[in-house]
Amino acid sequence: AEVVPHRVQIGEVDDQVTVGVAENVGTEEAEAVADIVEVDQVYNVIPGDIGRPLSELTHRAIEMPPLPDLSSRNDSHEATSGEIQTIDGRWFLRRVYSHRAHDSESRGLIITFVDITDRKQAEMRLAAEHAVTRILSDAESFESVAPEILEAIRASLDADICLLWLPDRRTGHLYC
Repeated sequence: AEVVPHRVQIGEVDDQVTVGVAENVGTEEAEAVADIVEVDQVYNVIPGDIGRPLSELTHRAIEMPPLPDLSSRNDSHEATSGEIQTIDGRWFLRRVYSHRAHDSESRGLIITFVDITDRKQAEMRLAAEHAVTRILSDAESFESVAPEILEAIRASLDADICLLWLPDRRTGHLYC
């Protein structure tokens, strides 16, 4: 059978949003994979996109790694994985598997996206906590290391800016 690479087949398997990239999708398969409620967190898709080349779709990732070449996946049974961040700040673990026919011939790719936003945010908060603790452990005063602490928090949380607002003792207003 001729392989038609990078065609969209979308569904949900075991609570994982799945975008299958395989050969032509028949009517029966299209009905089985018609649930695309969550895949739109990663790709800009509508039900009519099933069967279209994946290269024609836009994604919501800040940077989407290219898909592996089908010919390079022929001998591999393991997934290629990596983390992607979407423009709305969500994080997904992307795994790319070879889709094989019964004769073990590679028929395409199966791409799964698992939402790891909570885990990623916890990792970032933990990194900020550790960075601040390291800075404070050697500090003579908070005031002497405040700029360093703000930079550590900003970098750990991947923020564009980090400000410290303090109350004015005379007026009770906050100032930066």
